[in-house]
Amino acid sequence: GKSNRKITPKLAAIKDLTCVGIPTAEDPTESIYRFEETVLIPGGINLPKVISCVSQRGRVYKQLVKSQDDLRQDALVMQVFRLCSTLFQPKVNVRVYKVVCLTKTAGVLQWIDNTVPIGDFLTGASDEVFGAHYRYHPDDLLHGQARATMNEVAKADLRKKLSTYRSICRSFSPCFRHFFTENFSCPTEVYVKRIKYTESVAATSMMGYIIGLGDRHNSNILIDQRSAEVIQIDIGLAFDEGKLLPVPELVPFRLTRDMVDGMGCTGVEGLFRSTCELILERLRDSRKMVNTVVETLLHDPLAKWSVDYHRIFKKSRDEMQEKCTNGSRSLDAERASMKVNQKLQGNVANETLSCKAHANVLIREATSEINLCQMFSGWSAWV
Repeated sequence: GKSNRKITPKLAAIKDLTCVGIPTAEDPTESIYRFEETVLIPGGINLPKVISCVSQRGRVYKQLVKSQDDLRQDALVMQVFRLCSTLFQPKVNVRVYKVVCLTKTAGVLQWIDNTVPIGDFLTGASDEVFGAHYRYHPDDLLHGQARATMNEVAKADLRKKLSTYRSICRSFSPCFRHFFTENFSCPTEVYVKRIKYTESVAATSMMGYIIGLGDRHNSNILIDQRSAEVIQIDIGLAFDEGKLLPVPELVPFRLTRDMVDGMGCTGVEGLFRSTCELILERLRDSRKMVNTVVETLLHDPLAKWSVDYHRIFKKSRDEMQEKCTNGSRSLDAERASMKVNQKLQGNVANETLSCKAHANVLIREATSEINLCQMFSGWSAWV
C-alpha cells in the first residue's frame, strides 16, 4: 500500500540550482529550487518513490523515481507514442509523459496527477480495499476468487479453460460505466467524457498494437479522473515480447468486458470502431515517418529494447553473452522493424487488409473468449 517517508538529508540540502533543469518539466526553462520533505511510496516490487521538486518559479513537479528497473525501452516506446500523438491531432488526444533514464537500472518518470489505475477503481487497490465491482455487485464472485479459479485451470486443456472463464463471466458483472457517474455529475458531461474515454482507448489500443505493447493488465492502464482519458504506463514490454512469455499473450490489446462497458450502450460499435479505423488510416498514411523513427530508435546502441531472453526464459548469463556476441541484437532489430512495417501496411496472415477489415480483425481477436481464457490469471481477463 501507499506510505509516506522523509527525503534523505543529502536531497534536502539541495537548494537553488538555477543551472539544473527539471527533467520531467515540459518547460525547458524551469530549474530546481528545492525538494519537498515528504516522499510518497505508491507500492510496487521495487518500491518506487514519488518526490516533489519545487521550481524557481514556485511550481511543484512530482516525479516517480525508479531503481532496479530498466527504463530505456519505456523511453523508446514513449518517443514513438509522442510522434504518433501528433498524427492524430486535433481529432484524438493521446496522453504521453516524460521518461528520463539516469542509468541502466534507474530513471525518473513524470508523475501524472488526478489519475487512478483502472484496477484500483474496479477491484480495489488491495485485498482490504474493495472496488466498484463489490460496491455495485456485492453478491457477485469476488475478484480474488475469480483469479484463484482461473489459476486452478492454468494447465488444463482449452475446453476446460473456456468453460471456467465463461462461468466466471456469468458471476462477475461489468461495472466500469459507474466511473463516469461517480466522477461527473452532469449528464452532458458524462456523455462528453465517455466520448473522450472511447477515443483514447481506441487510439492507445491501435498504437499499442503497432508497437507490439504487452503486459496491459489493470494496473498498467490509468484513467484521468478529470478528462476520462486513459494513459498507458509501464510500457517496457514491447515489440511483441508478450508472445514469448511462459504464458503467451494472445490478444493485441486490452478490450475486456469492463473496458467495453465504459463505452456505453454501443460498446465496440460506432465511435470505438470508427476511431480505430481512423487511427489505422493515419498511421498507414504516415508509415514512412513512423518506420524511420522506429528503425532509428531500434538501432540506437544506447537503447535497451531487444528481446530480454534472460528475463523471459531465465537463461544463464553465459547463454545471454553468447547471443550478444552472435549479433542477435541486430537481428532482433531487423525482425522488430519488419513486424512494425507489416502491421502498418495491414498485412495479416499473408493478406493485405483495408483499414476497416484490419480494425475488425483486431477487435475480434481482442474480445475472443478463446484468447482471453488462455491469458495469465494475473492479467484478469474477466475484468
